[in-house]
Amino acid sequence: MGGVRRISWGSAVIGGLLGLALVLLFVYVVAEPMLAGLSRLGSIISVGTMVLVLALLRVVAGMWTAQLVRRRYEVLHRTEFLPTALVAAVIGWALYSALVLVAAGPMGTAVDVGRLFLDVLQWLFEYGIGAFLVSPRLPAARPGPAANVQRRRR
Repeated sequence: MGGVRRISWGSAVIGGLLGLALVLLFVYVVAEPMLAGLSRLGSIISVGTMVLVLALLRVVAGMWTAQLVRRRYEVLHRTEFLPTALVAAVIGWALYSALVLVAAGPMGTAVDVGRLFLDVLQWLFEYGIGAFLVSPRLPAARPGPAANVQRRRR
C-alpha cells in the first residue's frame, strides 16, 4: 500500500471529536479546581497555565489523529499526517465554536465572535505540532518469549 495521498476522513472526524472531548472535559471538570489552586499565584499565572494545558490537550489530539492515520495507511513522511490532522482541528474547532455560540444565548453571555474565529489558527497550529511529533513508521515488533523458546530448541 502506498503512502497517504488524501485526507483520512474517518480519522479526521474521530480526531476532531477527540479534541473537542478533551477540551470540554478539561473546561467542565478540571478547570475550576485548577483555577482555585492557582489563584494564589496571580491571574497571569492562572490564565497562562490554563492556556498551556488547553494547548497541550490539542497537541495530544493531533498526535492521536496522526496515530489513527498511521494505523490505516503506510506513512513514509511526517508531513503526510498533516492534511488529516488539520481537517480534524477544523472539525474540533467548529464543533467547539458551535457549542459556545449555542450556549451563550440562553446564558446571556457575550461572545467575541472575532476571537472565536481567530481560535481556529491556534487549533490548526497545535494539531499540526501534535501530528508532526508522531513517527511515520510503527516501531519494529520485538520478538516475544515464544521466539526465544524456539531459538533455544534449535
